Amino acid sequence: MTKLWIITISLLTVFAILITRVSWNYYKRQNSEKTWKIWALRIAYWEGIVLVGCGMTILTLFLLKWTNLLIF
Repeated sequence: MTKLWIITISLLTVFAILITRVSWNYYKRQNSEKTWKIWALRIAYWEGIVLVGCGMTILTLFLLKWTNLLIF
């Protein structure tokens, strides 16, 4: 069970970093510097990153289970 949690947290971290790298400049360009400093906009950005990262993590875990590389 510990291996599953380590894999899950690692995947979530990797996906969050990848999504942030891809989308950071796009969202900064879409909003002015003044607007970007508003906490509500940044919180919504990070919420989206976490939700998409969780979805990708769950999908990856089920693909690993389906291919019998991971047993849980």
